[in-house]
Amino acid sequence: MRVFVIFQEREKSKISEDLNIIESIINYNFKNIESIIVFVDNSNEYVQRSNKIDSNIYMISADDENWEFSAYDEGYRWIIDNFKVEADDIFLVANETNNREYNQKYLKFFKNKKIIKWVNDDKVVGFVGENIKPIKILDMYVKKYVATHLFFLNYKILKEIIPFSITVSNKDIFSNDYNDFFKKTAPLDKSFIEGIEARVFGWKNNHNVFGFYHQAQPLTLENFDFFKGKVRSIICEYYIGAKIENQNIKLVNLKNLRLFRKTIKPLLKYKIVKNFILLLVRKGYIKTLLRTSKINIE
Repeated sequence: MRVFVIFQEREKSKISEDLNIIESIINYNFKNIESIIVFVDNSNEYVQRSNKIDSNIYMISADDENWEFSAYDEGYRWIIDNFKVEADDIFLVANETNNREYNQKYLKFFKNKKIIKWVNDDKVVGFVGENIKPIKILDMYVKKYVATHLFFLNYKILKEIIPFSITVSNKDIFSNDYNDFFKKTAPLDKSFIEGIEARVFGWKNNHNVFGFYHQAQPLTLENFDFFKGKVRSIICEYYIGAKIENQNIKLVNLKNLRLFRKTIKPLLKYKIVKNFILLLVRKGYIKTLLRTSKINIE
């Protein structure tokens, strides 16, 4: 068994910082297991190349059509072309936002010694989002999806869900007029379109939307192309979730597990609390509470 890392990296100056993050996660979760780390640079026009940085670290290039998902696909192809990959080999797929937008406390969510067992059990492990009801993304429906900025899975499962990128043309999704943004015939649920517009363009009239994009701003002619790229990448993430769901692959939500350990588990030493929680579980109230609180469940 080996651990293969595909890491999208647009800033070469940040490689050292990102490598520290990757190695800290690998050393905690997969101690004494050989690792191969592949940085994928998709910051410039695609020119096929690869450089060996260290004995187990490589830098390759990719195009930027689907943002990080183009990098993930190129990283996957390069690994398959250069290594003999076994079904139980583990893939850690991640991008640079883990270093830019999240702190070390957040990254502790991804250090869990049970990850290797879950991945060996053919589960996809990471942060899991959940829609209130299944929504249509292109030709499939999705209710739960894994956050693709950092997640784990084995090669057997990875083969079932590649490519990471969608192949649908932008002309089938987006309008030519930035005032409309989405094409009226776009193969997307109305609720998905409304939610994305609220998150990405910063519209405040939709109070059901949770988690605004950190660069959210009103749509203009100047940022039209940028946001088409951003939204296309979001569709890629949801579509990966749809493929996972369609294949009946199980998800493990690391965020909920840490929440449980920090809040509920310490209270279980009290018998009255334990019995009360068990009663809520049997009655189905726990799942209802988690859903209404926008806390993801499995």
